[in-house]
Amino acid sequence: MSESNVVLLHPEEPHEPGPIWSGPTPKPKLTETQAVKKGKFVDRKTFRFVDLLFGLVVAHHISSRTPRNQWEPTPTVTQRLSAPYIKEGQDIVDIRLETDVDPELDAIDEGVEQIRVNVETLEKGPGDVTSPETNKPFSAAEGVSRAKQDADQIERDRAAGARIHERVPKWLRIVGHLMPFIELLGLLSFASFELNVPLLAPWVNLLTWSLCVVIVVVICIALKVSVDRAATHHNQARESELYGQNHEAEASRKHRLGWGIAAGLIALVITVCLLERAVVALTAARPLAALTLVALAVIAGIACPVVAFAATAFDGSKVRREHDVLVEQLDDDRDEWDDHIASIEEETAQLLQTAGGITTRIFPSIRVEAEAKANEARPVFNFLRLQLGLPEGDAPAGGTRLLWGHAGKARSGSISNGLPGSDEISLQGLIDRWLHVESKRGELKALLDRVAQLPPHPWDKSRPDQ
Repeated sequence: MSESNVVLLHPEEPHEPGPIWSGPTPKPKLTETQAVKKGKFVDRKTFRFVDLLFGLVVAHHISSRTPRNQWEPTPTVTQRLSAPYIKEGQDIVDIRLETDVDPELDAIDEGVEQIRVNVETLEKGPGDVTSPETNKPFSAAEGVSRAKQDADQIERDRAAGARIHERVPKWLRIVGHLMPFIELLGLLSFASFELNVPLLAPWVNLLTWSLCVVIVVVICIALKVSVDRAATHHNQARESELYGQNHEAEASRKHRLGWGIAAGLIALVITVCLLERAVVALTAARPLAALTLVALAVIAGIACPVVAFAATAFDGSKVRREHDVLVEQLDDDRDEWDDHIASIEEETAQLLQTAGGITTRIFPSIRVEAEAKANEARPVFNFLRLQLGLPEGDAPAGGTRLLWGHAGKARSGSISNGLPGSDEISLQGLIDRWLHVESKRGELKALLDRVAQLPPHPWDKSRPDQ
């Protein structure tokens, strides 16, 4: 904020009173027609206002026996002359602060609080990660250490010629998870079109509908559970054999056999039933239906269990799966960490730019506009002096006056038009908001300092084998 000194008029020196006024009351130098017609003095409304003030000044100086050459406008008259312009100037300050500054300050306040929340989140440290094999949570640092241990183990096994850590393609894992639902859809379609079960209208035959759905769902769930268990135990047996854990490998093979037999029997039942219906359709001269049922038997009874088994049984090792999931979680957490920091820095820069716009653009424009309005009283004051017959002159210049407090901060301020006795436009609202802006600037810088002091994230994405 800029500042200019205000030159105040000194009180008049004591003087001897003049003689008692005699004769007619003095008249203004210019008539209304002369002042308005020339177009360089005042308009009619202002002339009549000044004419009223002229009478007050004359009456005052006559009663006070003031020498004629000292008939200056009194402070009371000057205050009354300036009052409309001071009020308009004060309205400019108040309204523009409310419309141009307050919304910006509200946005700054909200932004600072959001940044504070983000900084506090970062100060709590990176988030936890979880091993899918053990369901045990780790801190980010522990997760990094665990991922490094897993990576070292994988590299040692690969160097020894082991291929157990190689995972199946991602598409196979996805298809393997979808197979039970494909099988369920196929069997329900078979029940609907071949056995005439009204799946979309259960109210037609609720008992048949319920029996069909329950049987199909139970069969699919039983097949999924048995295939998943057999595949999991097969995967565990492979890993146990690699590390010489013979007892664990033997136990896993036994479990794999039991669950595998259960899965095979269920798949066999599905396949035989569907093939039986295909034979019936073929004997009934329905070759297309028979071909469809054979295809369904192959898909539901053989392909689905085999694909689901392969997607789990040969999907790497426990060490490799844990490593991959930890790396993925740590990557996501590091991305979120970096995004938080980038967001804080970007939002802080935007808020500082907004604060700078308030102090360098909006505040000065408010001051200039209000000062111009206050100074509109000066030509009117000079016209009053002209009407009083005083020599041409100009009152000391006004301007912005600030009262400074501790730490070099403005405590209060006002705008003066320089006329003796005139009121001033208060800038207290502007000063309060300026102090608020400076306070928020300090908070933002302190938050940035807190971000700069944060320890680095323990995960380095450029080194997944760390």
